[in-house]
Amino acid sequence: MNSQLIVPEDIYTDFLSERQFSVQYLSFDFNSLQDIFEIGENILKQISKPEYSEFLKTAMKELMQNSIKATLKRLHFDQKGLDMRTEYSAGMQSFQEFLNSARLKELPSELQFSCQVSFQKIGKTLFIRVLNFGTLLPQEIRSIEAMLDRGRRNDSVADLLEDESRLKEGGGLGLSMILVIGKSLHFSGDFLSYRSDSGLTEFCLKIPV
Repeated sequence: MNSQLIVPEDIYTDFLSERQFSVQYLSFDFNSLQDIFEIGENILKQISKPEYSEFLKTAMKELMQNSIKATLKRLHFDQKGLDMRTEYSAGMQSFQEFLNSARLKELPSELQFSCQVSFQKIGKTLFIRVLNFGTLLPQEIRSIEAMLDRGRRNDSVADLLEDESRLKEGGGLGLSMILVIGKSLHFSGDFLSYRSDSGLTEFCLKIPV
């Protein structure tokens, strides 16, 4: 198992007993997430839903990378001595430069994890929650809501790509793509949600099983 992960013992026993278990990621390296994807795939096998494997990998990759970036963003602002509420534009310009160069490799001692992924089956629903430190700012919420709205408006990947080409908004299609693919699998409309308060942000996937 990846040394950058903290994984509880007997995770599959906990899962089958409908107890939540959480995996903590201790790195900022996007290339080291495969072990968490494999946990998700093994859970789908446990509940006889291997057909959701590609969707789950796509969704988890997007949510975890977003979570890690959110943690990195807040560390970057702190290191630069910038106030995210009043100096967001200036900080984001230097943050993009920071992302394109060498990232932080080690987790600062003040943080427990860069992101945390929790799994739990309750009845006929699989819950996957991705958590990071930091409360969303109003401009971040607006960006998330815009991406979710695009996912709700479009019913296929082709429609979403056409919408992106027409609007030329940029900013990525990740959250929109999760919604569109989930709809193609006949998931209910509220299968992706988020909340942000008390210094934490969490995205939650609800997958019918």
